[in-house]
Amino acid sequence: MGGSMRYLPPVSTPILRATMTPLVDLGLMLMLALTICATDDINGPDVLLPGPYRLPTACADWEEIIVTVIDLTDPRWAPHLRAGTLDLDRPPILTGRNQVESYAALRRWLRERADGSRYPDPWTTETREGLRPSRRPLLIRCDARQDFGVVQEIIRQCWILPEESLDVAAKRSPQINKIHFAVCVEE
Repeated sequence: MGGSMRYLPPVSTPILRATMTPLVDLGLMLMLALTICATDDINGPDVLLPGPYRLPTACADWEEIIVTVIDLTDPRWAPHLRAGTLDLDRPPILTGRNQVESYAALRRWLRERADGSRYPDPWTTETREGLRPSRRPLLIRCDARQDFGVVQEIIRQCWILPEESLDVAAKRSPQINKIHFAVCVEE
């Protein structure tokens, strides 16, 4: 999770503005970030990001699986569309630094990272013998003006889809129980 995302446009207007000295500003932002983390309950309330698509390092849960929903109609993405690093025919979702090829590819990517056999949630019941949902939460980052149909499809891909049998579906599913949202509100 280190480093910045290559395809993300620069932050234009941060949410938190302070008029004090830079050292006091940094301390205030750190206190705010720690307060958000300390008051985070088990359901993972919405977290306001200090700029488009940017997650405070102090709040980063290293076990979170992070996907970013982008708005390809936003003019800030035009250079990436022209350069060919983003494609309008693919879902507007970034996993790390790459745009996903399809929702099936997103599902496979989620399954690799949320494997219930490697990261079982001990507080849930088994869906099938020996299979438990993953304890790793999914963080969906987007802005407030986002098309939430894409977010809904990501949530749908996190659980069991109708397949040949329930056993096959349970084995192919990421089975992510906890989904957090980070919604960026621009001024």
